[in-house]
Amino acid sequence: MNKQELKQFNTEKVLQSAVHFFVNHGFYETSLNDIAEHAGTTIRSISRYFGNKENLIAKAMDILLEKAYNELSVQFEQVLQKNTTGYEQLLEIMQIRIDYSKNQQRITLSIIERESYCVRKDINSEWFGMHVKNDGYMRDMILFIQKGLRDRSIWQDIDIEHMIYLLDNVFKAILRRVAVAYSGSNIKEMTNPEQEIASFTNFISFALTL
Repeated sequence: MNKQELKQFNTEKVLQSAVHFFVNHGFYETSLNDIAEHAGTTIRSISRYFGNKENLIAKAMDILLEKAYNELSVQFEQVLQKNTTGYEQLLEIMQIRIDYSKNQQRITLSIIERESYCVRKDINSEWFGMHVKNDGYMRDMILFIQKGLRDRSIWQDIDIEHMIYLLDNVFKAILRRVAVAYSGSNIKEMTNPEQEIASFTNFISFALTL
């Protein structure tokens, strides 16, 4: 194994260790020393490969985000092929994301925590901008909204920017509460997440078909 191959091998080991710790323990509870020991390397080597913890978070979460999106995009594509309205399809992909949050709680929480961590740390990298401000999920939701406008299943005077804000921010907050509730966490939620899902779906239905 030459130097370049060895570097690639070690980098992959560090990334897999980082994903493991971030998913199971969170960003704030995970130290570079934890990752280094698990990967069989040193903090100095991690710093040489990635620069700092924030860059490592970005790379590790990129792996998780891509994994989650690749799994969901297959289902999204199947929905798009159905002979149903854009409005019906939008509600269906929202339910797909809710079900994913129930089944993959730690991945969902890690992705959402990653976003808040980056905001708190004032990270504005090209990667962060690409995956948070214009991520694949939102591109797909916009496609379904546009389809609904074309087939007139969605109200024609809808404020698209406001609706995207709701789908991107309020819906993510609900996904987080769903993931927390289904993870068996001791955190006590103020309301039943299923009730929040029903209320949000009813609100979106009203707003889209007014």
